[in-house]
Amino acid sequence: FAVNAVRDSIKRVLEVARMSREEIDFLIIHQGNYRILETGARFAKVPMDKVYANIDRYGNTSAASVPIAFHEALQEGKIKPGHKVVMISFGAGVTWAGNVVEWGTSSG
Repeated sequence: FAVNAVRDSIKRVLEVARMSREEIDFLIIHQGNYRILETGARFAKVPMDKVYANIDRYGNTSAASVPIAFHEALQEGKIKPGHKVVMISFGAGVTWAGNVVEWGTSSG
């Protein structure tokens, strides 16, 4: 289920955002297993060094996996101002969602 949902979610998110795969700067996907991450990267045509993975450290943290991965990617400097980050998440009850964040800088 998750592998197909990742592909469908990436496709739909890019359509809604009017983006091409080439415009993805970073990809954060639910950390359910490494195969999900690889499938998302392959479908999005994003190299694995632009896909955040922390499943090796925490395992599947369920609906918290994407926010945790996003925070860590920011802390590690992998997401830069102006980057377009595609995030695909899964939660309880066979729910899923996706979004695109264009990361900015604070003006304060």
